[in-house]
Amino acid sequence: MRVLIVSDLHANLEAVSALPSAYDQLWVLGDLVNYGPDPATVIRFVRDRAAIVVRGNHDHSIGFDEDPQCSQRFRAMAEADPGRKAAIRHLPSSAVGMEQP
Repeated sequence: MRVLIVSDLHANLEAVSALPSAYDQLWVLGDLVNYGPDPATVIRFVRDRAAIVVRGNHDHSIGFDEDPQCSQRFRAMAEADPGRKAAIRHLPSSAVGMEQP
């Protein structure tokens, strides 16, 4: 089985588009949002394709309305609408105990 493990996508659709496509499972180890301009598209990509997703510190800060501790320049991009906040808020904070598909 080929597992593609990624993290720190940070709403960067260009980086997500460059990921290899030859894998059996995608595991995303956090930080789907913050910094990049495409959070909705990256969240949708991960929701549609990932077998395992873990909430990163940036996901946590946006999902729970905490300071993302990024520069002012990136704060507007870090904001998420309520639907996206709910989606990332419910991501597990650990893969421990998760069933493998």
